[in-house]
Amino acid sequence: MTMDVASKVIDILSNYCEDMDLGVVVDTSTPLQQLELDSLALMELMFELEEALGITLGLDELNGNTTVGDLVTAINRARRNGAFQTM
Repeated sequence: MTMDVASKVIDILSNYCEDMDLGVVVDTSTPLQQLELDSLALMELMFELEEALGITLGLDELNGNTTVGDLVTAINRARRNGAFQTM
């Protein structure tokens, strides 16, 4: 399941980088700060991840000082703790 989450997160972030023409190759070691997310992009990314993964995230999980791998870890923790969205 962890690899599924990592693949989805990397795919979503890679699409964002392509859309923004950042030239960043995204993997689990990529710092989120390198993605140059402004506050609006951060919120959009959070909602896209929540929708794709069926969980609820807080902005602290998208802190610019964490890596993509840290984000995947936070998402997996949220999944284990039952932070699922109700639809």
